[in-house]
Amino acid sequence: MSIIRQQKSTTVEEFVISVSPKGQSTVPDAIYRTLGVKPKDKGAIRLEHGDVKVIPVKATFETLYQSVPALKQKLTDKEMAHIAWEDHVLEAA
Repeated sequence: MSIIRQQKSTTVEEFVISVSPKGQSTVPDAIYRTLGVKPKDKGAIRLEHGDVKVIPVKATFETLYQSVPALKQKLTDKEMAHIAWEDHVLEAA
C-alpha cells in the first residue's frame, strides 16, 4: 500500500510494510524501480538521525570478483610490467 502526501514542498511517498516473526520485511518494488536496483544487486539500509534510508550498492568486491575473464595466456611479471609501462607512456603523451 502506498500513501502519497505533500511535505515541505516535496512529494513524499510512504509505504506500509509488515515485519515477519523473524524480523524480516520486504522493500516494495516501487522503491527498487526508483533506485534502479535489479535482481542480485546489493543494497544498504542506513539509520540516519532516526530516518531509514535505502541505498543501492553497486560495486563491491563480491560483485566484481571474476567479472573480467582470466587471460588465456599467463604473463610473467616482466611482461605485465612492460604492458603497464606502455600504458603509462601512452597516458602521459
